[in-house]
Amino acid sequence: SALGSMAFGRWSWLLGTFPLAAAEDVLNVLFMADIGHSRNHADDLTKPFPMGKCAYEGAFSLYEGLEDFIVNQGAKPTAALIVGDIAYGGGSQLVNNATRHAFQKYLHGQVAVDRVYPVIGNHDIHFLGCSKGEVLTPFLPCYYGTAHTSVVSNYEMSFSQWRANWMSAFPGLSQVILPAKEPEEQWIAPLRYNLNLDNRSSVHFIAGLISGVYRTYWNNDTPAVAVDAMGSGGDTLEC
Repeated sequence: SALGSMAFGRWSWLLGTFPLAAAEDVLNVLFMADIGHSRNHADDLTKPFPMGKCAYEGAFSLYEGLEDFIVNQGAKPTAALIVGDIAYGGGSQLVNNATRHAFQKYLHGQVAVDRVYPVIGNHDIHFLGCSKGEVLTPFLPCYYGTAHTSVVSNYEMSFSQWRANWMSAFPGLSQVILPAKEPEEQWIAPLRYNLNLDNRSSVHFIAGLISGVYRTYWNNDTPAVAVDAMGSGGDTLEC
């Protein structure tokens, strides 16, 4: 994981040095990727092999490191960006809510619920990752959720339900910026969005969609604007 601080406004040049920004004028953003389960949820979706990778000491220590950062180092983050994969949960309501609660627990409420923002990865589409197991069913999409037969995804929920699970667990997604070249091309959170954490800031975060999936065709009801950038026509949506 990486921790970053970004100052608002413009730096002024003074005798070859930059002046320090006041603490209230700094964005202190937690940034992490490929997080697993917290210790309290170590039994969630750990089979079949190799999905046990989402529940082991490395995953647990990330959460506990966040707690140390807050409690022992006195950090006061502005927000948290969680880049996929997010607990390898396929967008299931169970795993999304468990992740939301874990962040509130280990960050001791220092980062508000609506200041935690997910960015989608392949295991957030289906918990198995829309991986090469999908080659066994070449004419079918990869499906949202956790239902599966062996290493192949099965239909479990609609795109609308999958998206609602994210919007409910991470309510800050309802406040993001959704650009559009044309009305029918308006971005859809959590798949694509822009983020401005403070209206004084000129720093914008752009969350695009290159999820790393093997199968870029998802469900039969995914809107065209929600296509992965590596899928058919997806690259034009990123700009």
